[in-house]
Amino acid sequence: MKSLKKRMRDKRAKAHGAVGQWLRPKFERMGTRLRLKARIRLANRWAAKNPKRFAWTSIGVLAFLFLTALIPSPRPNDANIFANNGIMDIQPAFNGLNRIHQARQAHEAQVNGLISEVVEAKKDLDSLISLPVKTARDSAEIVSKYRKIKIITQTLNDNNNEKN
Repeated sequence: MKSLKKRMRDKRAKAHGAVGQWLRPKFERMGTRLRLKARIRLANRWAAKNPKRFAWTSIGVLAFLFLTALIPSPRPNDANIFANNGIMDIQPAFNGLNRIHQARQAHEAQVNGLISEVVEAKKDLDSLISLPVKTARDSAEIVSKYRKIKIITQTLNDNNNEKN
């Protein structure tokens, strides 16, 4: 476990190093363009000459920032907190999943109904075929049951092939 943590720490350090190497020249260019070194040197010189004023200014700025962070926002509270944070509301996704689940259940019920029809037709067909003497009506019923079984099994097989 420790080796995994160490490897993860090493990978993280390597990634941070790569990002740092990529950012360093960009920040250096920005620093030279804005003359940050000279401004920092002047600010440090001023802070060294005016330590009390620097301390009170720093404390005042920090207190102001702290108090402004405590003051609530004047805009009205939205009922949907996810819209303000940039996080998507997942309720529509759950509704979509529920619709898919219901459609799947309806499809399974339809397939099970077709299977039960085939089983009933096969029982009827077997009982008609087992008759020793058949009338013309029995023969026509045998043919119609056979066609019904054939059509339903073809439909089920085609549906099964579409899924695969």
